[in-house]
Amino acid sequence: MTYRRLTAWLALLLALPLLAACAAEQQAVAEETALRQSLVNWVILGQKPAGIDVSFPEGQTLARTPTIVIQDDGSPANRALKLANHDIAILDPTSIRRRADEQGDFPYLRFDRVQLTGDKANVRLSLAWALSQATLQTGRGPSDSGGVELILRRRGGQWVAERLIALWRA
Repeated sequence: MTYRRLTAWLALLLALPLLAACAAEQQAVAEETALRQSLVNWVILGQKPAGIDVSFPEGQTLARTPTIVIQDDGSPANRALKLANHDIAILDPTSIRRRADEQGDFPYLRFDRVQLTGDKANVRLSLAWALSQATLQTGRGPSDSGGVELILRRRGGQWVAERLIALWRA
């Protein structure tokens, strides 16, 4: 075997674990995207995930807006979310505040927690309000918000709600 051929084989052997790690990371992002998409569809479109028999608290508030704002929590899964008849804007907290000051108060979604461990997920999702500086100075607050915390399990290629821990309206 020539030196060049040996070097090529060594490079390939060293790259295999890196390729496997990249494939595993892509699979994890795909799983999390499917999970988040299922929950966003529930909130905005009213499409209840398997195992859920209640509506998301105050979801109709967001459903009426043409652009759905989701707070950026650093997950690449947020960037892949899509909704028919709605635009999705992923904004960091500073951009959310700036938008409220420029355009007025608006509701947005916030994934407070998304923990995936194998085929199990613990998710806490909130509907929050971005309040403009003008609203904050009046002392008024939002009249409707809500959220959910639940445990889901991956079964047969889909996320199924296993346990509803909390469901709230504020």
